Amino acid sequence: MLPAEFAADPDRLRRCEQGARAVTALNHPNILNIHDVGTRDGAPYLVMELLEGETPSHRMAAIDSPLSTP
Repeated sequence: MLPAEFAADPDRLRRCEQGARAVTALNHPNILNIHDVGTRDGAPYLVMELLEGETPSHRMAAIDSPLSTP
């Protein structure tokens, strides 16, 4: 479900939906699959694949030093 502040702004909601629909056309192992975009009972939603493992914030917290740039 999208946060209420996103759903309340029609332009922001439109851009979010356009971006999600664009991602559905991509097929790459490093890109999360989006299966559906829609609205139910006035609440916008995205249906994405479930990935098991660490969250990005948990992974970043485990790193002792800042990330280096190549």
